[in-house]
Amino acid sequence: MEVKMPKLGETMLEGVITRWLKKQGDEVSRGEVLVEVETDKAISEVTAPSSGMLERILAAEGIAVKVGDAFALLAVEGEAVAPEVASPQAAATASVPAPSHDVARNAVQELAPNLAPVARAGRVLATPAAKRLAREKGVALESIAGTGPDGAITERDVETASSPSPEVKDAEIVDLVGARKVIAERMLESRQKTAHVTTFTDVNVTRIGELRKGIGATYTAFVVKAVASALPNYPYVNSSIQGNRILLWKRVHMGVAVAAGETLLVPVIRDADRKSLRAISEELSILAEKGRNRQLTSEEMQGATFTISNAGVFGALFTTPIINLPQSGILGTGRVSRVPVVKGDRIVIGEVMYLSFTYDHRVVDGGPAAQFLRSVKEILENPDGLLEA
Repeated sequence: MEVKMPKLGETMLEGVITRWLKKQGDEVSRGEVLVEVETDKAISEVTAPSSGMLERILAAEGIAVKVGDAFALLAVEGEAVAPEVASPQAAATASVPAPSHDVARNAVQELAPNLAPVARAGRVLATPAAKRLAREKGVALESIAGTGPDGAITERDVETASSPSPEVKDAEIVDLVGARKVIAERMLESRQKTAHVTTFTDVNVTRIGELRKGIGATYTAFVVKAVASALPNYPYVNSSIQGNRILLWKRVHMGVAVAAGETLLVPVIRDADRKSLRAISEELSILAEKGRNRQLTSEEMQGATFTISNAGVFGALFTTPIINLPQSGILGTGRVSRVPVVKGDRIVIGEVMYLSFTYDHRVVDGGPAAQFLRSVKEILENPDGLLEA
């Protein structure tokens, strides 16, 4: 039986094997954790789909596996790998009756000579994805050195062979794989498929600075509550495009970007417009901590209808964030700075934050976008009402 990479999130395209918890030859039970996988959102556990024996590991730690591709073979009661199949992944698609796991083990041992990097009858050990890519690029598999298990040629080996890089000096080379690769692909896709426009405003958050100390809330918690309060009045801002349809979401699920080392994660506060400021503050604290420790589940990062990105926590004055597809808008928050502000006829020292609202101009027009941003500004500059909502 093939153990295939499951789709652990709505945006997941591939997963990187980060740690095997079982080794070849181990007996496993259905539902037992086999491996840890890093996606674009989190590190998740993948369990055995059936009880049996882990006969072969097809993807070593550090290897990226596309959703739906096999990364291990599991011998289950009554099956054995067919000896006439030349590759581990193809072998999993054929089986012959076997009375026990011992017979399955013997069959795989007999097959071993045929699983060398260059198999008998002139065949080369390569994953199906690698073979497909090699055909597309016109690359001879025989000329490629495989880096996969047992010397198998992987898709990445073919990509490297077909696009040789010039010699690089005085630089550390880091492969674009795993979460970073997925983030790069999705950010580029967002810029290519949407009509990005960004509008800015400044907000006097002096009163928030006074209030938050008494309730232990962060500026971000106030922003989340303010945006969630404004969104129901601007349905096209809280929307997504699906083909030729615009989906106006009736619920407000707020994604909040959290830095986790070199990766950006976006946990979701569901029904944020129905929650109190205190509840949002507490949930945000829990999700942020889980994000920094890479403990967020896929469920905790799915279904956002709008996103907030807080570059200000790193000292940035403001930012122009990229829309998180398939959403139609994202709000960026800058740092809180003490600056001179006008109060009546006087100039006093106050606290100011810049907001940047990036929206998809295919869905949101400039007028409603400016009105939405002004609404958020007014709520933040008069935040006492947020304590009662």
